[in-house]
Amino acid sequence: MKTSPQTSQQFIKIFLTLCLLMTLFANHVTLASAEQNMQTPTDPGVTDLVSWWTLDETSGTREDSHADNDLGENNSVSYSSGKQNNSAEFNGTNQSLQVSDNSSISMGNNDFTIGGWVNIDTLTHLRALMGKGPSNGANVGYEYILEYDPGPNEFWFSVGNGTTYGSITDFTPSTSTWYFLVAWHDSANDMLYLQVNNGTPASASYSSGSYDSSHNLFIGKAGGYNGGYMDGLIDEAFIYKRVLTEGERTWLYNSGDGRTYSDLSQPPPTGTDPGVTNLVAWWTLDEESDTRVDSHSNNDLEENHYTVYSDSGKQGDAAVFAGGNSNLAVYDNSEISMGNIDFTIGGWVNIDTLGSFRGLMGKGPTTGVTAGYEYLLGYDSTPNKFWFSVGNGTTYGSVTNFTPSEDIWYFLVAWHDSVNDMIYLQVNNGTPASASYSGGSHDSSSNLIIGRPGEYFGGFMDGLIDEAFIYKRVLTSDERAWLYQSGYGQTYSDLAQSPTPTPTATFTPTSTPTFTPTATWTPSPTPTSTNLPFPNNGGEGTCWKSEASWPFYNAVYSIDTSTIPFLWMPVIEDAASTWTNITPSNFSLTRQQSSVNFIDMGIVTRPDLNIALTTTYFSGNTLVKVTTTFDENDNFELTPISGSYHVENVMTHEFGHWVWLLDIDTPGCEDVTMWHEGDYAETKKITLESADINAVNWQYP
Repeated sequence: MKTSPQTSQQFIKIFLTLCLLMTLFANHVTLASAEQNMQTPTDPGVTDLVSWWTLDETSGTREDSHADNDLGENNSVSYSSGKQNNSAEFNGTNQSLQVSDNSSISMGNNDFTIGGWVNIDTLTHLRALMGKGPSNGANVGYEYILEYDPGPNEFWFSVGNGTTYGSITDFTPSTSTWYFLVAWHDSANDMLYLQVNNGTPASASYSSGSYDSSHNLFIGKAGGYNGGYMDGLIDEAFIYKRVLTEGERTWLYNSGDGRTYSDLSQPPPTGTDPGVTNLVAWWTLDEESDTRVDSHSNNDLEENHYTVYSDSGKQGDAAVFAGGNSNLAVYDNSEISMGNIDFTIGGWVNIDTLGSFRGLMGKGPTTGVTAGYEYLLGYDSTPNKFWFSVGNGTTYGSVTNFTPSEDIWYFLVAWHDSVNDMIYLQVNNGTPASASYSGGSHDSSSNLIIGRPGEYFGGFMDGLIDEAFIYKRVLTSDERAWLYQSGYGQTYSDLAQSPTPTPTATFTPTSTPTFTPTATWTPSPTPTSTNLPFPNNGGEGTCWKSEASWPFYNAVYSIDTSTIPFLWMPVIEDAASTWTNITPSNFSLTRQQSSVNFIDMGIVTRPDLNIALTTTYFSGNTLVKVTTTFDENDNFELTPISGSYHVENVMTHEFGHWVWLLDIDTPGCEDVTMWHEGDYAETKKITLESADINAVNWQYP
């Protein structure tokens, strides 16, 4: 059968159309398949991360954000704007950064990944991102090196084992342009890889592996070799001891914007948060110098005659001790004194030299007699182990555990179990060492010292201490594991804050008062309360509302005589008596100068709102501590004077929070003592209204 030319042409058109559709369909399927196979960007976190240098510093040491491999500078490395914040800027002639050889940055024949961002000004010489190799520049001597090589005019990655080496090149760069380099050694498959800007990785077979050399690690220079200096910028450099996945490399590249250390996810804490139940003190030691604040209570540490400096710590900064005479101290008080009770002490320590005793913390005598120490935790060079002891003034018990290395962080936890007559010492959440000791502790008058074994002049810490703490109970194994957090540690703000400080009382400030003490005053005796029902809590009635309560009927307070004018003291006692003389309740407020509950004068938060600030600490429904601070920038008088606040009027209101009653702002309740506002020369809060009395009788029946 013949076809006409027109029919033939139509057939050809149909055929070509079908071919085109099939081609498009095939391409569509291929593209869809490729999209399905692309890995989703994945945060690599800090699993097997060795070090990460953000290089944000403008000069001096560049800190390792993750571990202890801080980089010292050679010839004043500068800085410039980077991919993330700042970057390190090198002159191409003699500037570099380095860290001494140690086990963390040494590879051996294992999986590892190195990388970072580079921006090169001139491409005339070798330009190294990082290298760990010999001074003779022999390629076989490099454990690893990542750089630009002008020979092939490409980036270059090499791994050596001391006898032979493997290398790979990829990508011809331009000057003044940022590039993200990632290189890795796959020891399982005997392969090297180099990837630029998240492109297709170049690969090479290499079966001889790496080795653990004694060479230092350099950034901005080709290892120990006097050459290969970077001329340009380096930012966000890192080392992992594993092969990163495609998705993890994609995540780090971040479409060309890069990432910094704080973007990485941290491992979730394991164990049980110990919170602040029976916590005595926690010192984060983040301050650069001078006083180190107790984040939980009032046991601030003062520099003891010599400056204690600061450096990067486990969490934030750490206190740096020179090993000769620097230490931190807090005067003896009932909080830091133990007696024969359960308690736990601990913290992080990093010792520079192990040639002598190195005290983390101790509360003991100037004589250094071990029996005189309530508690002492440190390193003892004689057994070459960490050491913990408890003494009762006549005898003592001790336990040692673990032989440390220099310049390594260790987490120490030591505790006294008074019920079972045992003492324990645990290092890095390992197996606790234990010893039987039935002599107990004692309540000495010695001061607490951090960075030295108590008041004895010796055993000074040479190194760093971070996140030190004291609990008056035995922490559980899960709580100790939580504090260790797989080696990353925790800081005070990570603890569940119960009891929670609750600020109260709002007034409007004006000027500063002056007072001259003249009279004498004797505090009233402390009453006792026995055979009383357990207090109520969380009540509410007309013009009153309560929260937690003291677990007993007698709350005591102390007065800071260094800040509170002397003539105020009987007035403060009168304010306390107003709440004590409520019937039929047996609740009482009395002064006891050893009490941790105190009244002082100082700087308050939100001085635009508060002339006095009462802070309550409670656990569940139980009050454990209360403090009141008068604003030092306001004017107070003992008699009603225009432009001044009446001391007894203010203190009577604040003692209502000690009960613990809340501020009231309900219309119609303006006359009650717990009304939330006050005026100059006001005195109506001195006497209680029926609502205030009803609240106390309900709270403490």
